[in-house]
Amino acid sequence: MPEVILKVPSSYLFIPAISNFTARLLREYSMGNREASLFSYAVEEVLTNIIRHSYEGKQDQWIEIEWKIFPERIEVEFRFGGKPVEIPEEKFDIQRKIKERKKGGFGLEIIRKSSDSVEFGRQGEVNWWRIGKKLKN
Repeated sequence: MPEVILKVPSSYLFIPAISNFTARLLREYSMGNREASLFSYAVEEVLTNIIRHSYEGKQDQWIEIEWKIFPERIEVEFRFGGKPVEIPEEKFDIQRKIKERKKGGFGLEIIRKSSDSVEFGRQGEVNWWRIGKKLKN
C-alpha cells in the first residue's frame, strides 16, 4: 500500500499545494477530474476547519497529513493538536441556513458530499480526521 506523509505548519498558505497534490494523486489512480477536484475540496475544508476551529486561527502549530492508497480506495488522515473536533449530528438544511442567514456548516457539507467516508476522533492529545474516497478500477 503506497503512503505519503507530510507534516506542515497550520498555515492557510499550504492549503492550495496540499489540495493540488491530492487531486493529482487521485487522477494518477484513475479518478476523473471532477471527482478528484471535489475530493480535493474536501481536503481543503478539513484543513481550513482544523486551522480555524481546533487551532483558533493560530498558524504556528502543526498538521500531519497521511495519504494511504488501497486497491479500492484512498484515505487521507489529518493528525493535529488543539481543540477536539466537534461536528453537529444534525442534517444540513441549506434552505434553513439561507432563511435564518446562519453562517457555518457549508464546509462540513462539502466534506460529507465529496467523500465516501468521514471519521474523526481524538487519541490522547492528538485529534484526527479521516476522509476516504472509492477509486474507480
